[in-house]
Amino acid sequence: MKLIRRCITMILVLAMVGSINVSVLAKENDELNKDEGKLRNNDSNVSVLFSNFIKTCFEDSKGMCVLDVNGENVTEEFINDSLKYYKTNKYKSIQEIIENNGLQVSYQDSEPQGEVTTRALRTETVKKSFYTIRKETTLNTYTKEWLTTITGTFTYDANTHRVTSSGSPTLKLVTANFGAAFSPKINNISTKYSISGTKVTFSASYNMKATLGISIGSFPAGYDLNFGNCYETFTATPSNY
Repeated sequence: MKLIRRCITMILVLAMVGSINVSVLAKENDELNKDEGKLRNNDSNVSVLFSNFIKTCFEDSKGMCVLDVNGENVTEEFINDSLKYYKTNKYKSIQEIIENNGLQVSYQDSEPQGEVTTRALRTETVKKSFYTIRKETTLNTYTKEWLTTITGTFTYDANTHRVTSSGSPTLKLVTANFGAAFSPKINNISTKYSISGTKVTFSASYNMKATLGISIGSFPAGYDLNFGNCYETFTATPSNY
């Protein structure tokens, strides 16, 4: 009988501890959501980061590119599905299309910076911005978004427009809408380029993580949440080609 009572007591204690942990985690989540809400666009229920980015994309859709999880270009389909939401400021619906389908949305500057190297050769610098939204896989709880850019330079023959030389591009984390409780960081960065006739392709891969600034449940401050590996790429041609 004493053994049964001890078992029952232990079960009740564990249940109470579990309830406390869930309650603490829920409270911490509420505080994190309040903090993140300061960075949001209240009119469209999305972050300022996303609303600014998607406005730029639709204002000059020629610079926008959307790839699906298989790397297939689905820009036209994305515009057809999202245009009605954009016109009515329902940016949250656009963001859900991106997140639910694992789409990669990017925007290339319409005016690349160029310079004349010689009479026959010209050099251009191109930059493309990439928007990413993902849920971390450590706790499988927090969804975060960020903006990166890839900048590359290439030289081409002004007469034939064939690319003659280039170099590895530069990857930059521009904005990470993670809130004050998280410190985002990218590591394992790898960049490359390839030339094919009048085209040059710039690519970058990296791993995104966020370090906790506060303890969450049993995870102490300083613990890393993993958002996985990312691969971003785009192809450029001479602007006057």
